[in-house]
Order: sequence, then C-alpha cells, then structure tokens
Amino acid sequence: RVSMGQLNTKSNAPGKSVFALVIERLAAVKFAVSVVAVIAVACIVGTILPQGAEVDRYLHKNPAAAGQMELFGKLGLTHVFYSWWFVGLLCVLSASIMTCSSRRFATVRRTTGYARWHACGSMITHISILLILAGGVMRGVWGQKGYLEFREGQTVAQFVGDRGVQALPFGIH
Repeated sequence: RVSMGQLNTKSNAPGKSVFALVIERLAAVKFAVSVVAVIAVACIVGTILPQGAEVDRYLHKNPAAAGQMELFGKLGLTHVFYSWWFVGLLCVLSASIMTCSSRRFATVRRTTGYARWHACGSMITHISILLILAGGVMRGVWGQKGYLEFREGQTVAQFVGDRGVQALPFGIH
C-alpha cells in the first residue's frame, strides 16, 4: 500500500533524468491550463493595447501617452502576436499537447471498443489544436502585415508592409 506522500517523493526521485522531469511537467494538465491562461491574458493585452502601426496613430491623438507606449514597446506589448515570447508560449503549449497526444496514442493502441474510439477522438482533437498552433507560430515568425491599394482595372503585384514595399509572387487584378 502506497501513501500520497510516497507518491510525491517517487515523482521527484533522484534517479529521474531532467528529460523525464520535463516530459512529466509537459504532460501535466495543470501546466497546460496555466499556459493557456497566460496566452489568454496576452491575447487580451494584445486586443486592448494598440498594436503595430496603430501605435503611431494613437500617439498622434494622445501625445501624453508616449512614455507609457515606449515602455509597452520595450516589453513587447505593442507587437504581442509577433513577439518572441508569444511565439514561445505557443511553442510550449504545442510541446505540452504533443506530449499528451503521444501518451494518448499509446492508449489508443492498447484499448478496444468504445474506449478506443474515445481515445482516438481525443487524439484527433489534440492534433487539430496542434495544427492551429502551428499556424500561429508560422504567422508570428514569417507572417507580414500590410495593405495594398488599387483601382478598378489595375493590376498590383506588391504591397506596403512594416518592412516597406514588398513584391508579391502573383498579381491581383
């Protein structure tokens, strides 16, 4: 018979490798929920605070807020969805979901009947979340935001983005 105190000391056993401890932490539901909560707070901040080019327009209307916006910029809060820490949070959540999915795959292999269908559905849901997170990471790393302006009958093959005028590999008519 094992008590709860013995279970806790087993998970912190000195024989466990750092890799095993990291995998154990990534597979914990509490950890994943905590990461989701931090991402939600970051999304709220990114929605409330002006982002990107909106910062200049905001400062034009509110010059007294220049000091605050400079601080927010240094903290990466004026480009939340493109910041390294937001992309990092998405990667950590992806690693957590991949760890849970790999464990779910083992469950799918060893069960039968309804339990197998339930585990399979859960695994498919996790994989779809991973695809959505992969899209968010790709947007944060390689995505560009910009605009293009053209008149009826005109063909445009470039847009104006944060990095200046960018050529498109196609034309819009």
